[in-house]
Amino acid sequence: MPRQITSDSDKVSWATIDWSPDGKHIAYFSQSKTIDLVPSEGGPSRTILKIDEVNPQWELSWSPDGKEIAYACNGQMWRVPIQGGQPVEVKTGLDAKASHLSWSPDGNSIAFTASKESTELELYLIEDFLPLAKR
Repeated sequence: MPRQITSDSDKVSWATIDWSPDGKHIAYFSQSKTIDLVPSEGGPSRTILKIDEVNPQWELSWSPDGKEIAYACNGQMWRVPIQGGQPVEVKTGLDAKASHLSWSPDGNSIAFTASKESTELELYLIEDFLPLAKR
């Protein structure tokens, strides 16, 4: 039988959700213009980032080490530490809108789709987005 793990005050949006790699949390976009984490056993949610708006087409994905979340919004990709802090843009260099992102199992690359205004989606892989200290 389904068990509710958030409350109405969490204002879960229609955008994507994702499990943490250890299965202890679920990340979601809130209608309160935030990215939040809720324990998978239920309990209070914790905000990791305030954002300018929320769109049902936005997506997020946990890094395999569970330390970051990558998210796509307004055609751009970003990474943010789950402990909070400033998001860092993942610059693709493409003149296209990024979406549908997914980390590789080793955490060294992100697969995503991108499209220009009038073309079909294409699948891309970016491997050089990590700071030099993490390479």
